[in-house]
Amino acid sequence: MAITGQGIQFYPLFWTFHDQWKFYVPHINGGYSIFNHFGHVHFFMLGFDLSRDGGDAFSGQQTYNFQIQDVWGPRSKDPNQNDLYRVIGKPKWYYQVTELWRRIFVQPWDKSTDLKQGVKYDASPDDKRMGPFREGMANHGLTSYSPYFLAGARSLPIEYFRSPEHVRSIRDNYVADRARALLGSDYDDSKYNLDHDNFLLARYNDAGDTGHHAGVDPFSDELYIWPVLEYQKVVQLDWEILPGSPPDVTDLDDATDRYGDGWETQITVPFVDPVAQKYRSPFANDPGIVLPFGQYNEWASLGNRKLVPTANRLRHNPHPQYGDRRPYDQRLDLDPAKAGQVITQWHNPWGDQSGGRIVQQCLGGIVQVRARIILEHKLGGRMDTWVTATQYLPSTDFEGSDQKQGTAA
Repeated sequence: MAITGQGIQFYPLFWTFHDQWKFYVPHINGGYSIFNHFGHVHFFMLGFDLSRDGGDAFSGQQTYNFQIQDVWGPRSKDPNQNDLYRVIGKPKWYYQVTELWRRIFVQPWDKSTDLKQGVKYDASPDDKRMGPFREGMANHGLTSYSPYFLAGARSLPIEYFRSPEHVRSIRDNYVADRARALLGSDYDDSKYNLDHDNFLLARYNDAGDTGHHAGVDPFSDELYIWPVLEYQKVVQLDWEILPGSPPDVTDLDDATDRYGDGWETQITVPFVDPVAQKYRSPFANDPGIVLPFGQYNEWASLGNRKLVPTANRLRHNPHPQYGDRRPYDQRLDLDPAKAGQVITQWHNPWGDQSGGRIVQQCLGGIVQVRARIILEHKLGGRMDTWVTATQYLPSTDFEGSDQKQGTAA
């Protein structure tokens, strides 16, 4: 999708949590501890057409303008100007451009009331799900639910309608199916029944092996689509000249009246490479064609600086452990050897049955510039000076796609 218009506009991110419940662990000496099973999360963007070509869930660009005004020098209009110096050529501009990007696996919220496809028609009962919430807000007051703070956000309905009838009695139970495949003869169907209250006795506790199998921490990543959300801060230019522009001189005596770039400059976010004539997303080799999670745009600068250094890439998280409690069975957990390793492949056990797609958004950035100016004294000799300017505010505002529609989405 081509970048159009002025000002970055992007679809707001919504999310809903499903299959949540509380469980308690009795203690041998009396009393109990209460824990939350947070289930899983779905992301969606109201109004975004998942069937259209391209994976850009944003459009437009922020424009930054910079200009050097000679208030006390050879170009000054002041009659008392200093005329002992002249400028050799023009200023040479250097840029620092840092951007924030994210990619998200989004699913349709309400695709069709007839087909009942989409997050809205997930099989989770109403009293076991929360949301949707506007980004950065949660009606229960817990900021930890914001996607930015979700550690290893995962998405996959534990119970999901895939059969055309869309009825509770014949819905699919993916966790049970995976458990059956992994545990083989050890699998006990009664341990994976879907009927339980919102507050239940844990299966694992320090008083013995009793209770419901759902009384455990959120199931391991092996049983979900993951990852589904990624933020990356990328450095497009690190106090560098624009690609394709003439190199700067190292010897002042080599500077001629053709030296430099100009007395003003303009740059945009997302940064558009003047040679390739396209923006450089960390998640797409070509604009709008978003790579799967685990893959990145491997562009590297002349100094071999990657858009996403290896140290900043997503890594596997082990199954969360709290005290002495364990997941139901280690064979249902992610391979411990993968813990801390860079994720190289998107894990989607549903394949094409997930009903969603991966999209990307540029959320803005910060642009700073400085310019090198070479001066020559009338009595001979040259010197250079640096002019530094910083513009943190763009010339056009950031907007959500629903910002001016009169009502909040």
